[in-house]
Amino acid sequence: MIRHAARSVSLVATLALSLASASACSSSSSDDSGSSGAGGPSGTAGANNNSGGSSAQGGAASNAGSTSIAGSTSIAGSTSSGGSVEQGGSASGGATGSAGSTSIAGSSSGGTSSGGAGVTWNKVFVTWYGYDDNSCDTEAQHTCDNIAYAMSDGFPTKHDSATEGKGTYDDPITFAAATTDDPESFGGATLKPGSIIYYAKVKKYFMMEDSCFECSQQWTATKLLHVDLWMGPSSPPQGQTMFGQPLIDCEDNSTDSSADDPTDTIIVDPPSNLEVSPTVLFDGTNCNVPQ
Repeated sequence: MIRHAARSVSLVATLALSLASASACSSSSSDDSGSSGAGGPSGTAGANNNSGGSSAQGGAASNAGSTSIAGSTSIAGSTSSGGSVEQGGSASGGATGSAGSTSIAGSSSGGTSSGGAGVTWNKVFVTWYGYDDNSCDTEAQHTCDNIAYAMSDGFPTKHDSATEGKGTYDDPITFAAATTDDPESFGGATLKPGSIIYYAKVKKYFMMEDSCFECSQQWTATKLLHVDLWMGPSSPPQGQTMFGQPLIDCEDNSTDSSADDPTDTIIVDPPSNLEVSPTVLFDGTNCNVPQ
């Protein structure tokens, strides 16, 4: 903005003639350093910021006494990574792509979200287990619903036995991962007893309530991210000792990737209001996992 000096007029009276003289209008900038502030400095549109807060490069500040900034702009479309990282590489604010992890701060189902912001892990090996192939008191003993981190033992979990809950945030399904002495960790998120993940393929939430021997071996040896998800009832119907081939087939057919080529994606510490399917994964006879 330019300030104008006041106009002054002096009148000289004479007996025969009056002469009017007026000082000319003079214009000067108020900026002591000569900066007019025209256009003004602006932030960098679309800048990505890893710390979660938008910031302009250099700032939209007035320059050495300029009275106002005409047209200083806010950050247009700045984004926050919110804990998202690129798997196998350095952190990348808002980076997306085939190997890039993203923040899941906004959920698709609406409503108020609790839970975390969500860190997406790509290149995960997702497998399944159930009553028939669950390890019991020893690794070689099977056909049971034992879990390593039972709620009654003081762990921050929800069940005392392996359970296929509704798969909601408040009623999650049991899952297993590497043991707590060397937990699976990536992008600022670590799997520990009570951790919740979301698997979009089945639209279900899972809680870490069990340990996985194979997951531990693979994580220690190669840093493979591997989670083992429970499916099916906690025990077979009365008179049956196991579910048999229908359960094993459902587990096998629902496994999409391999340890050599992990291609699955999960969200660790997800928001609580992501979409949930009401369909059970394995009802004791039928496999309902999308193939």
